[in-house]
Amino acid sequence: ISLLGASLPILAAGIAGKIYVKIVKKREEAYQAFLRNLLSYLSGGVPMLLALKNILDVKYGALTKPIKNLYAKLVLRIDPQVAWRAFEIEAGSELIRRLDATLLDTVYKGGDIAETGKLVNQLYTIFMAIRRRRYQVVSYFQGIITPLHAAMCALMGMISAFFKLLFQYASMVSTIVTFMYAPPIEFIDLYLIFLIVMFSISNAMALYFIEGDSRYSFLFYLGLLLASGAAGFTATHYLTTEYLSKIQV
Repeated sequence: ISLLGASLPILAAGIAGKIYVKIVKKREEAYQAFLRNLLSYLSGGVPMLLALKNILDVKYGALTKPIKNLYAKLVLRIDPQVAWRAFEIEAGSELIRRLDATLLDTVYKGGDIAETGKLVNQLYTIFMAIRRRRYQVVSYFQGIITPLHAAMCALMGMISAFFKLLFQYASMVSTIVTFMYAPPIEFIDLYLIFLIVMFSISNAMALYFIEGDSRYSFLFYLGLLLASGAAGFTATHYLTTEYLSKIQV
């Protein structure tokens, strides 16, 4: 039960992080439409500030507010590099930061905007395709690992209950047969809980590295595996103990 209670704050932090990551992904999805509209003006020789002003009427979902803040900073004549860096931080996306770096080097250093725009769009499309495939693999592994992990921890709960009953019998016999000794059983639960924690960490790291997403994903998977493992262990331990006690009576 203490392990279950300890896992809930980790799971809550992971869920909060997942919600934030979901918002960032929505910004990345809207970034392509923003990029295409911006490039259509820049390719025609329209200055950056005017191009941004012309596309403000379009709604870009979760990316709308960062775009408006970017335009407001440029209107105030804040250094473009500072303004775009603030936009990238507000968007919270490494993908947007990298694509912006390529685009801005071309715009402010006099490169071919049309060719760079095609390249940036291609990179965006390739990256999003790779991400979708990676998420498919992660969902597949998560669907396998999570129930197997819970089942393994439930089996540990049964083992713990069986051992406790055996040691109870050994304690009863040791009161009659003086040379018999019933060893302490606390270390068994500690060892099994240690195994649950180690398996949870290793499985969470495996899912995190496959997904390749934010570190919040590791917290989410760790909390999920710890909670499911602790719940399975506690439930089967209680049910097995109740069942064996009825047989004993």
